[in-house]
Amino acid sequence: YGNFLDMSRPSFEFTVGKFFYPQFGLRLSLSYLNQKGRANWEIADILDQTGMYDGNYDFSMACAFVDGMLNFHNMFWKYREDRKFNLIAYFGLGYFRTFGFDQDKLDYLADPWDRSGTKYNAHRYYVDGKNRNYFAGHAGLIALYQITEAWDINVDMSFNGTDDAYNGVRYRRVYDSYVNIMAGVTYHIPDTSGKRRLKYTHYTDQDVVTVLNRQIYETQDSLEQAMKPVDKIEENV
Repeated sequence: YGNFLDMSRPSFEFTVGKFFYPQFGLRLSLSYLNQKGRANWEIADILDQTGMYDGNYDFSMACAFVDGMLNFHNMFWKYREDRKFNLIAYFGLGYFRTFGFDQDKLDYLADPWDRSGTKYNAHRYYVDGKNRNYFAGHAGLIALYQITEAWDINVDMSFNGTDDAYNGVRYRRVYDSYVNIMAGVTYHIPDTSGKRRLKYTHYTDQDVVTVLNRQIYETQDSLEQAMKPVDKIEENV
Protein backbone atom coordinates (compact mmCIF):
# COMPACT_ATOMS: atom_id res chain seq x y z
CA TYR A 1 0.00 0.00 0.00
CA GLY A 2 2.64 2.55 1.04
CA ASN A 3 5.28 4.37 -0.98
CA PHE A 4 7.83 1.90 -2.39
CA LEU A 5 10.84 3.68 -0.87
CA ASP A 6 9.08 4.12 2.49
CA MET A 7 8.36 0.39 2.57
CA SER A 8 11.94 -0.58 1.63
CA ARG A 9 14.57 -1.52 4.19
CA PRO A 10 18.28 -2.49 4.03
CA SER A 11 18.85 -6.25 4.20
CA PHE A 12 21.73 -8.69 3.88
CA GLU A 13 22.27 -11.93 1.98
CA PHE A 14 25.14 -14.44 1.71
CA THR A 15 25.16 -17.09 -1.01
CA VAL A 16 27.53 -19.88 -2.01
CA GLY A 17 27.11 -21.80 -5.24
CA LYS A 18 28.72 -23.51 -8.20
CA PHE A 19 28.07 -23.84 -11.93
CA PHE A 20 28.64 -27.49 -12.83
CA TYR A 21 28.11 -26.71 -16.51
CA PRO A 22 28.15 -23.34 -18.30
CA GLN A 23 24.35 -23.44 -18.33
CA PHE A 24 23.42 -24.91 -14.94
CA GLY A 25 24.39 -24.48 -11.30
CA LEU A 26 23.15 -24.70 -7.70
CA ARG A 27 23.42 -22.32 -4.76
CA LEU A 28 22.51 -21.97 -1.09
CA SER A 29 21.42 -18.53 0.14
CA LEU A 30 21.14 -17.26 3.71
CA SER A 31 19.60 -13.85 4.34
CA TYR A 32 18.50 -11.43 7.04
CA LEU A 33 15.65 -9.20 5.88
CA ASN A 34 14.30 -6.05 7.50
CA GLN A 35 10.63 -6.06 6.56
CA LYS A 36 7.87 -3.52 6.92
CA GLY A 37 4.16 -4.23 7.19
CA ARG A 38 1.34 -1.75 6.81
CA ALA A 39 -2.27 -1.56 7.96
CA ASN A 40 -4.86 -1.64 5.18
CA TRP A 41 -5.08 1.63 3.30
CA GLU A 42 -8.36 2.85 4.88
CA ILE A 43 -7.01 2.56 8.43
CA ALA A 44 -3.52 3.76 7.45
CA ASP A 45 -4.98 6.95 5.93
CA ILE A 46 -7.05 7.66 9.03
CA LEU A 47 -4.13 7.03 11.39
CA ASP A 48 -1.88 9.22 9.29
CA GLN A 49 -4.33 12.11 9.71
CA THR A 50 -4.09 11.85 13.50
CA GLY A 51 -0.44 12.89 13.30
CA MET A 52 0.44 10.05 15.69
CA TYR A 53 1.34 7.21 13.40
CA ASP A 54 1.58 6.33 9.69
CA GLY A 55 0.22 2.78 9.93
CA ASN A 56 3.53 1.02 9.23
CA TYR A 57 5.20 -1.54 11.50
CA ASP A 58 8.60 -3.26 11.41
CA PHE A 59 9.65 -6.91 11.70
CA SER A 60 12.54 -9.13 10.58
CA MET A 61 13.04 -12.43 8.74
CA ALA A 62 15.86 -15.00 8.69
CA CYS A 63 15.70 -17.04 5.47
CA ALA A 64 17.42 -20.03 3.84
CA PHE A 65 16.86 -21.08 0.21
CA VAL A 66 18.22 -23.75 -2.13
CA ASP A 67 18.15 -22.60 -5.77
CA GLY A 68 18.76 -23.99 -9.23
CA MET A 69 20.43 -21.48 -11.56
CA LEU A 70 20.22 -21.14 -15.37
CA ASN A 71 22.64 -18.91 -17.27
CA PHE A 72 20.58 -17.49 -20.15
CA HIS A 73 23.60 -16.30 -22.12
CA ASN A 74 25.22 -19.72 -22.07
CA MET A 75 21.92 -21.48 -22.86
CA PHE A 76 21.23 -19.51 -26.04
CA TRP A 77 24.77 -18.56 -27.11
CA LYS A 78 28.09 -20.36 -27.04
CA TYR A 79 29.99 -20.07 -23.77
CA ARG A 80 32.69 -17.41 -23.91
CA GLU A 81 35.39 -17.08 -21.30
CA ASP A 82 35.75 -13.35 -21.99
CA ARG A 83 32.03 -12.49 -21.72
CA LYS A 84 31.66 -9.59 -19.30
CA PHE A 85 27.89 -9.63 -18.76
CA ASN A 86 25.72 -12.60 -17.80
CA LEU A 87 22.01 -12.87 -17.02
CA ILE A 88 21.13 -15.69 -14.64
CA ALA A 89 17.66 -16.92 -13.65
CA TYR A 90 17.05 -18.94 -10.51
CA PHE A 91 14.19 -20.87 -8.92
CA GLY A 92 14.15 -22.26 -5.41
CA LEU A 93 12.42 -23.39 -2.24
CA GLY A 94 13.19 -22.25 1.27
CA TYR A 95 12.25 -21.75 4.86
CA PHE A 96 12.22 -18.63 7.02
CA ARG A 97 11.38 -17.36 10.51
CA THR A 98 9.72 -14.04 11.33
CA PHE A 99 10.63 -12.20 14.53
CA GLY A 100 11.25 -8.77 16.03
CA PHE A 101 7.80 -7.23 15.53
CA ASP A 102 7.62 -3.67 16.87
CA GLN A 103 5.21 -4.32 19.72
CA ASP A 104 4.65 -0.63 20.57
CA LYS A 105 3.35 0.00 17.08
CA LEU A 106 1.24 -3.15 17.13
CA ASP A 107 -0.33 -2.03 20.42
CA TYR A 108 -1.19 1.34 18.89
CA LEU A 109 -2.74 -0.28 15.82
CA ALA A 110 -4.90 -2.42 18.09
CA ASP A 111 -6.02 0.60 20.15
CA PRO A 112 -5.43 3.84 18.18
CA TRP A 113 -5.98 7.42 19.39
CA ASP A 114 -5.15 10.94 18.24
CA ARG A 115 -3.23 13.75 19.98
CA SER A 116 -6.33 14.83 21.91
CA GLY A 117 -6.73 11.32 23.32
CA THR A 118 -9.78 10.49 21.21
CA LYS A 119 -10.03 6.74 20.62
CA TYR A 120 -10.53 5.28 17.14
CA ASN A 121 -12.21 2.07 18.23
CA ALA A 122 -13.83 1.53 14.83
CA HIS A 123 -10.42 1.47 13.14
CA ARG A 124 -8.51 -1.11 15.13
CA TYR A 125 -6.02 -3.27 13.25
CA TYR A 126 -4.75 -6.45 14.88
CA VAL A 127 -1.32 -7.90 14.03
CA ASP A 128 -0.02 -11.21 15.43
CA GLY A 129 3.49 -10.33 16.63
CA LYS A 130 4.56 -13.86 17.57
CA ASN A 131 7.68 -15.44 16.06
CA ARG A 132 6.61 -17.97 13.43
CA ASN A 133 8.09 -20.26 10.74
CA TYR A 134 7.03 -20.54 7.09
CA PHE A 135 7.95 -22.29 3.86
CA ALA A 136 8.43 -20.18 0.74
CA GLY A 137 9.27 -20.33 -2.95
CA HIS A 138 10.91 -17.73 -5.10
CA ALA A 139 12.15 -16.91 -8.59
CA GLY A 140 14.56 -14.22 -9.63
CA LEU A 141 17.13 -12.75 -11.99
CA ILE A 142 20.78 -11.89 -11.39
CA ALA A 143 22.56 -9.39 -13.63
CA LEU A 144 26.28 -10.11 -13.34
CA TYR A 145 29.16 -7.98 -14.65
CA GLN A 146 32.79 -9.15 -14.50
CA ILE A 147 35.28 -6.56 -13.26
CA THR A 148 38.29 -8.88 -12.66
CA GLU A 149 39.08 -12.57 -12.95
CA ALA A 150 38.08 -12.99 -9.30
CA TRP A 151 35.29 -10.41 -8.80
CA ASP A 152 31.89 -9.55 -10.29
CA ILE A 153 29.33 -6.95 -9.33
CA ASN A 154 25.68 -8.00 -9.40
CA VAL A 155 22.07 -6.95 -8.96
CA ASP A 156 19.68 -9.64 -7.67
CA MET A 157 15.90 -9.22 -8.06
CA SER A 158 13.48 -11.84 -6.72
CA PHE A 159 9.74 -12.42 -6.32
CA ASN A 160 8.90 -14.45 -3.21
CA GLY A 161 5.67 -16.25 -2.37
CA THR A 162 4.71 -17.56 1.07
CA ASP A 163 1.88 -17.94 3.58
CA ASP A 164 -0.53 -15.01 3.78
CA ALA A 165 0.06 -14.60 7.53
CA TYR A 166 3.84 -14.10 7.34
CA ASN A 167 3.47 -10.34 8.12
CA GLY A 168 1.25 -11.03 11.14
CA VAL A 169 -2.10 -10.53 9.41
CA ARG A 170 -4.19 -13.13 7.60
CA TYR A 171 -6.73 -11.96 5.05
CA ARG A 172 -9.12 -14.08 3.03
CA ARG A 173 -6.39 -15.47 0.82
CA VAL A 174 -3.92 -18.33 1.14
CA TYR A 175 -0.70 -16.74 -0.12
CA ASP A 176 1.15 -13.45 0.13
CA SER A 177 4.28 -12.16 -1.59
CA TYR A 178 7.15 -9.72 -1.32
CA VAL A 179 9.94 -8.48 -3.63
CA ASN A 180 13.68 -8.28 -2.92
CA ILE A 181 16.14 -6.09 -4.83
CA MET A 182 19.77 -6.39 -3.73
CA ALA A 183 23.13 -5.22 -5.04
CA GLY A 184 26.38 -6.94 -4.18
CA VAL A 185 29.62 -8.56 -5.29
CA THR A 186 30.55 -12.11 -6.29
CA TYR A 187 33.94 -13.67 -5.50
CA HIS A 188 35.10 -16.67 -7.55
CA ILE A 189 37.05 -19.18 -5.45
CA PRO A 190 39.87 -20.93 -7.39
CA ASP A 191 39.67 -24.69 -7.86
CA THR A 192 42.52 -27.16 -7.28
CA SER A 193 44.12 -26.18 -10.61
CA GLY A 194 43.90 -22.47 -9.79
CA LYS A 195 41.06 -21.71 -12.21
CA ARG A 196 38.35 -19.37 -10.95
CA ARG A 197 35.93 -19.79 -13.87
CA LEU A 198 34.98 -22.46 -16.38
CA LYS A 199 37.75 -22.75 -18.97
CA TYR A 200 38.07 -24.44 -22.34
CA THR A 201 40.97 -26.86 -22.73
CA HIS A 202 42.87 -25.75 -25.84
CA TYR A 203 45.02 -28.18 -27.81
CA THR A 204 47.73 -26.91 -30.17
CA ASP A 205 48.90 -28.86 -33.24
CA GLN A 206 52.11 -29.76 -31.42
CA ASP A 207 50.11 -31.25 -28.55
CA VAL A 208 48.23 -33.48 -30.97
CA VAL A 209 51.45 -34.53 -32.76
CA THR A 210 53.09 -35.41 -29.45
CA VAL A 211 50.16 -37.61 -28.43
CA LEU A 212 50.10 -39.36 -31.83
CA ASN A 213 53.86 -39.96 -31.76
CA ARG A 214 53.62 -41.52 -28.34
CA GLN A 215 50.85 -43.80 -29.54
CA ILE A 216 52.95 -44.80 -32.57
CA TYR A 217 55.98 -45.60 -30.42
CA GLU A 218 53.85 -47.68 -28.05
CA THR A 219 52.34 -49.59 -30.98
CA GLN A 220 55.77 -50.23 -32.54
CA ASP A 221 57.11 -51.49 -29.24
CA SER A 222 54.19 -53.88 -28.90
CA LEU A 223 54.75 -55.22 -32.42
CA GLU A 224 58.45 -55.71 -31.81
CA GLN A 225 57.72 -57.68 -28.67
CA ALA A 226 55.24 -59.85 -30.55
CA MET A 227 57.65 -60.55 -33.48
CA LYS A 228 60.67 -61.68 -31.41
CA PRO A 229 61.84 -65.21 -32.52
CA VAL A 230 61.09 -68.08 -30.22
CA ASP A 231 63.68 -70.85 -29.81
CA LYS A 232 62.15 -74.32 -30.03
CA ILE A 233 63.94 -77.18 -28.37
CA GLU A 234 63.05 -80.73 -29.41
CA GLU A 235 64.11 -83.75 -27.42
CA ASN A 236 64.19 -87.15 -29.10
CA VAL A 237 63.67 -90.19 -26.93
